[in-house]
Amino acid sequence: MRPGRLDPDARKGERDAARAELRRELHANLHVQVDGGVGEGNIADIRRAGAQLAVAGSAIFGREDYPRAYRQLVKAFAEAV
Repeated sequence: MRPGRLDPDARKGERDAARAELRRELHANLHVQVDGGVGEGNIADIRRAGAQLAVAGSAIFGREDYPRAYRQLVKAFAEAV
């Protein structure tokens, strides 16, 4: 994805439409990955927006129990389909 393509201040409907347009432009076998700002509070929204991959650094390594934090993120991502 092209950084800055989606205006973070745009209304939700406009962002959703921009994501759908971008998704149509991408090759069907191209995976969408989100890296940066991924956490338990937004990983489900990231998945529902079309991402197949999510990179979570501080959401895991900023926690005391790494395995538990990882499992919670994986579960939330998988259940968001």
